[in-house]
Amino acid sequence: MLGAFILIAIGVFFPRAWYDSVPQNAEIPAAPIKGVTLFQILFVLEGLVLLVLSRLPRMLDPVPQAQQIRGSSAPAQDDTLAHRDAMRGLAAITILALGLRVYGAGSDLWIDEISTVLTATKMSALHIFASYLTSNNHLLNTLLVKLSMHLFGGAEWAVRLPVIVLGTATIPAFYWVTRIGFSRRVSLSAALLLSVTYHHIFFSQNARGYVPYLFFTLVSSGLLCRALERDSVRIWVAYVASVVLGFAFLLNMFFVVAAQFLVAGVAVWKLRSDGRWPWALIKRLAIVYGTSAALATQVYALTLPQVYMYTKTAYRQPTAGYSILSLDFFHEVIRGLAKALGPTGLMLLPLAAIGGLVLAFGFFKLFQRHWLLALVLLAPSFLTAGFVAMNQLSASPRFFLMAMFPGILAGIVIFEWLLGRVLGPATTPRFRRSFAAGIVLLSMLQLVPLRHYYATAKQPFRASLAFLQTERRPGDVVISVYLTDLAYQYYGAKFGLNDANCIYARTQEAFDAALAAHPRDKIFIVTTLHRILGLALPNLVARLRSEWEPVRVFQATLGDGEVMVWRAKAN
Repeated sequence: MLGAFILIAIGVFFPRAWYDSVPQNAEIPAAPIKGVTLFQILFVLEGLVLLVLSRLPRMLDPVPQAQQIRGSSAPAQDDTLAHRDAMRGLAAITILALGLRVYGAGSDLWIDEISTVLTATKMSALHIFASYLTSNNHLLNTLLVKLSMHLFGGAEWAVRLPVIVLGTATIPAFYWVTRIGFSRRVSLSAALLLSVTYHHIFFSQNARGYVPYLFFTLVSSGLLCRALERDSVRIWVAYVASVVLGFAFLLNMFFVVAAQFLVAGVAVWKLRSDGRWPWALIKRLAIVYGTSAALATQVYALTLPQVYMYTKTAYRQPTAGYSILSLDFFHEVIRGLAKALGPTGLMLLPLAAIGGLVLAFGFFKLFQRHWLLALVLLAPSFLTAGFVAMNQLSASPRFFLMAMFPGILAGIVIFEWLLGRVLGPATTPRFRRSFAAGIVLLSMLQLVPLRHYYATAKQPFRASLAFLQTERRPGDVVISVYLTDLAYQYYGAKFGLNDANCIYARTQEAFDAALAAHPRDKIFIVTTLHRILGLALPNLVARLRSEWEPVRVFQATLGDGEVMVWRAKAN
């Protein structure tokens, strides 16, 4: 009861004057309510709810065994791999994963990473927490980047250190989650394949909130399965903590938690269909999801009105991504898969329809093995897709990164099933050797495209600047177009660029003025992210293509991230 009155007092007497100094995004409409007002209201409401709950002690009664879920619909597996051997293998795989994520971590930052760094360096921790100038401010990630740079300096590896650590931690987390319904052999294989997966390595070297969000998506999924199967206050508390931390890294966690809530609802329905009315479980879920919602909302309360207005405007723009039902979105997915598969993978893409059917069969086998785990891993992707499509929002393939977990697991289950059909029971030495050889071979094949990945920056700004440094003559100027300006302002000084010889043109008017002020033969133009540039400034792109030509293209691992240097066409 004392805690309830403390929360109410905080809500009533929380200071408000400081909030007026928080930076606001002038490009989005003003929110209907101030963040600090919402912050206060939530504290008061939480205090009142806690006051009511304190009068209802039976809300905390344990869930009886009869109301706990059996997630596995298949008999227990005969695990022939010893626990000690599995732990040794997991340690080796985790070290491999760390090495793959540390190697090359000093490559160029790309534009969104640079935006994160600028937010971390130019704003105080309080203003980072209380403002939402851009969707690149993944709250807890930005704060960790700020801390890492304070401790280790501004080197690229230091900027990426938080995601490297959590990306590596995802490997043992995946093993732990898959052990809910699968053998040590399968779980160890899943950890190995995730450790060498192209996209997981890519995002583990991307100083944004996606990999931390994936980590807490995975951990919360495992905790939910365990808590539903074996009620424990300790597990439920850990689940709430993982949900709130996931939210603090990325707001996309909303879809994960909503999907997990629906899965919990399926568990309740299943118990009810078996003739049991699970009141104790319903009360437990009400407290868990009520607490999760309250804490997650409180984390973002100061920025939530800004987030709402930003999402309502920015994510309806084509420059924010792709329509999920468009050919452009499908093309971007295929492009990403082709990079992950390497040159040989391009030949396999025409078989995508067959691969989709095989994967669907793998998901079916997952449901047979452990329906609860399969559902909790798959549901977030489907819910995200449905929400984005119904609201006609722009999306990117990275919104569906969580699908790699059930995808990897489904692939292993298919391989195990096929091998069993050919070689017999999984307990035989012949099966075990063949299974291990197949997983190791597949892992080695996934290492092939990493050679190109490590040799190419996400966006090679420093290489383009070095080229310009050698090509520029006295009196030459560089026009940095649209989003390229962030990178050239960040890296340019080290390559001799300054306000006198570099012009930043974010608009058509600024571009035209820069061209009019200098002779054509004295101008270099630099562009990147050409799809977004074409959507934002189509007239600029049309003029650029008609009067100028690229003299050097610097390839990138980021989709559409190549950097192009242009010169005027010869008359």
